[in-house]
Amino acid sequence: MRFTGWQKCPLAFSGIRITVIDIAASPRAPLGIEGKAKIGKMLLNFTMNTKVSPSSDPTRSLSLRKRCAEKGVGIDQCIASSVVHEFGHVLGLSHEQNRPDDPSSELCHRNDPETVIFTGDIGQFVYHTWGNTKFTPYDPNSVMNYCRIPYYGNTKLSLMDQVAVKVYYGNIPGFSTPGGWNGLVGRGIRTMRIPKLMINNLPYNAVLTESGIDSNHDGKYDNVYTLTITYNPSVQSISPVTLVGSATKVGSVINIKPGSKISFPLFKYSSAGKVVRVGHASVIKRADGWWIFDSYKYFYDIH
Repeated sequence: MRFTGWQKCPLAFSGIRITVIDIAASPRAPLGIEGKAKIGKMLLNFTMNTKVSPSSDPTRSLSLRKRCAEKGVGIDQCIASSVVHEFGHVLGLSHEQNRPDDPSSELCHRNDPETVIFTGDIGQFVYHTWGNTKFTPYDPNSVMNYCRIPYYGNTKLSLMDQVAVKVYYGNIPGFSTPGGWNGLVGRGIRTMRIPKLMINNLPYNAVLTESGIDSNHDGKYDNVYTLTITYNPSVQSISPVTLVGSATKVGSVINIKPGSKISFPLFKYSSAGKVVRVGHASVIKRADGWWIFDSYKYFYDIH
């Protein structure tokens, strides 16, 4: 996410347009691309003096400024935490307490309505508040959870917040398995795309590609891979990986010695174009030149 320019948005601007206003509906943000190019749908509040819209929660009859003050949180920190939360919505994160696997029945765990319609001087907008994918286990510490303790003034992303954002936006290694982990013959070749592989302090794009060989004639491809690398000095990734071992360059060819290893602290596993798991893994080069997965473990299944 990049914040560029704080001047008035041009009419043709197609990004997120921010309206700063102190009204009952503010702060409020659309989910993901629902706010793209919309004037008045992304609302931030830098004074927080207005009471929020009517609610069954008695604490929400106070302005955000007063609610923060009751918790000993200053106005600047109160604004900062609200901005972090609202931009979580812009990135596609919905309220954590709305999840059906939320274990609590506390007042703050009440479900938001699926849609909220706001009508005011700046127009009428429909906000969708429910997500459609459970990306991690229920997270009581998420910045998107109203029941987080402390909630007001807390700008720190939880570990699961960080994983979710990194997986979707961080250009991390991605394993694609058209035929499932066991690689059934006829269902496509499995690949691990590595956006940034550091070899001798130089950055490369790399791809591990399954052999496509069924040496046991059991209907499953052998779990061995080739590694293709391309030098790319401009590649960006928040989760670069480093070759541990020995590599020499002869002309434009990189020779990696057997026993060399690549570890992936974080990778996403996709099936049919959808991310379904998150985990970590490592591969090692055998003496016969093939690369094999010598370890892998999944953190989360995504539904």
